[in-house]
Amino acid sequence: SDVCSSDLAVALALAGAYVVQRQTRAHVPPTFEWPLGFTRAHALGWTAVILLAAAAVLELLGRRQDR
Repeated sequence: SDVCSSDLAVALALAGAYVVQRQTRAHVPPTFEWPLGFTRAHALGWTAVILLAAAAVLELLGRRQDR
């Protein structure tokens, strides 16, 4: 679970850093389509979601084994 948590933090930090860097350089306009300017962060975002789900499952499994 600790590995998933640290990987989750890294994935979120990388996605956030990419968005900040891209916005700073490209000046993506603040329109409804704004998220489309950050397609490379998409995979990192999904990685973070999957790692969050894996951490939750591991936590639940750990609780069951403790019983």
